[in-house]
Amino acid sequence: KQKALRVLKQKKAYEQQSESLRNQSFNMEQANYAAQSLKDTQATVAAMKDGVKQMKTEYKKINIDQIEDIQDDMADMFEQADEVQEALGR
Repeated sequence: KQKALRVLKQKKAYEQQSESLRNQSFNMEQANYAAQSLKDTQATVAAMKDGVKQMKTEYKKINIDQIEDIQDDMADMFEQADEVQEALGR
């Protein structure tokens, strides 16, 4: 009877130890996941910063007034082309 009680106590101790190890393992996995998530976030932010920097550099090369002038010139050319086609169609 005493041996059976000892075996049951030992079994309970092993089960508690096993549960404790599972919890520790889970906690380590969660910590690793959080650390990896932070690294991924840092990489994403760095890529976004680089993208914004490149976009700013490229936008500095663009002159909005020049684009509007080109658009106006194109509209004038299309209008002239329409007038020529209309004159030819008479």
